[in-house]
Amino acid sequence: MIRLSALVPEPYHRALFFLRREEKTHFWLRGGRGSGKSSFASLGLWLCLLSHPECHAAAFRKVGENLRQSVLSQLLWAADQLCIGHLVQVNLSVMELVFLPTGQKILLRGVDDPRKLKSIKPPFGRFGALWFEEADEFENKAQLDHLLQSFLRGAGYSAVFYSFNPPADSSHWIYAAAAEGRADTCLAEGCYTLLPENWLGERFLAEAEQLKRTNPTRYAHEYLGKPKETEGAVFGNLRLRKITDAEYACLDRRYHGLDFGYGADPLHYVCCAPMGRRKLYILDEFRGYRVSLERTAEEILRRNKEGDRVVCDSAEPRSIAQLRQFGVRAVAAKKGRGSLEHGMRFLCDCIEEIVVDPEKCPETARELQKYTLQKDKSGRFLGGWPDRDNHAIDALRYALEEVSSPGVGALYAGI
Repeated sequence: MIRLSALVPEPYHRALFFLRREEKTHFWLRGGRGSGKSSFASLGLWLCLLSHPECHAAAFRKVGENLRQSVLSQLLWAADQLCIGHLVQVNLSVMELVFLPTGQKILLRGVDDPRKLKSIKPPFGRFGALWFEEADEFENKAQLDHLLQSFLRGAGYSAVFYSFNPPADSSHWIYAAAAEGRADTCLAEGCYTLLPENWLGERFLAEAEQLKRTNPTRYAHEYLGKPKETEGAVFGNLRLRKITDAEYACLDRRYHGLDFGYGADPLHYVCCAPMGRRKLYILDEFRGYRVSLERTAEEILRRNKEGDRVVCDSAEPRSIAQLRQFGVRAVAAKKGRGSLEHGMRFLCDCIEEIVVDPEKCPETARELQKYTLQKDKSGRFLGGWPDRDNHAIDALRYALEEVSSPGVGALYAGI
């Protein structure tokens, strides 16, 4: 009698529960070295095949030559743990495993050229399980989605496993993808410290402790799975993920800001909602190049149905007046001496988390990710805030003037 809970690392027991009950489809498995994420993915692939004899599986890596030393060895280990290793045939010439009692196959493929994968057909039935090992190596989520559309066809339960070491860059696309918050998704995070020591071995633990002593930053990334903040990044409090319905229900007043754009510069509108000074949620955006004020007003009125005040760049009084003629409650930002510094410090230091849904507000997410301090010729960071690629940031400052600057709210009274 095999006890699956004894084979699966404890951090992934919840994922195992959802898999066995077939309640979730997408399993994002995140962790540093020795976290057990690949062990769970390989076991999960076999469990899907054993539960569905009509199904086949496929395991992918970005570079095909890496399959043999990682995915193949892991799948053979999982088969042995499930006591079916003697029933598995290995065909290295075509990189596949065959479960002899049923003829089910697990294909191992590199995605060096995704076009070569379009014509793959199972010998019977359908593909019911996929595994993306080192998923962060893929270029973007669209590349994974393309493979899902090509392989997951037909009725019945399917499971997709994405195992990855958290990338050093906290703005990497996989963080937002894993935290998307879909109802059919499970995010599980493991760490070697949560596994029994005998699973890892003395040598592994010794190397981890050595790196912990000599290079704590590298240890935190490689073994604990902590991202490294981008050098010079201004918004270290940025979090890219889906905003849940429960969070929306707790939000009260919305604040709106608009930065005008002319020539090569875009116009950017943003809607946000602070929760005290702990969190700031970015809820909506609109960006356009050479867009008319009439079109801008239409977009704002469509998104701002309550008719809330929209705080705009005060350098364009004529544009503000025109927006008011089109029905927008547009007002000029008060700005004033030190307003730039005050607004930026509020966003960077006073707010603990700025939460952005990268699918709904991609331009705001991109700006906040990429906004970094500038350096001089010697490599030292310069003072001040770079005046480049900051249109969403300016719109946020205007929107939150009333919140960030004491006394400004009274100036807007009655507008």
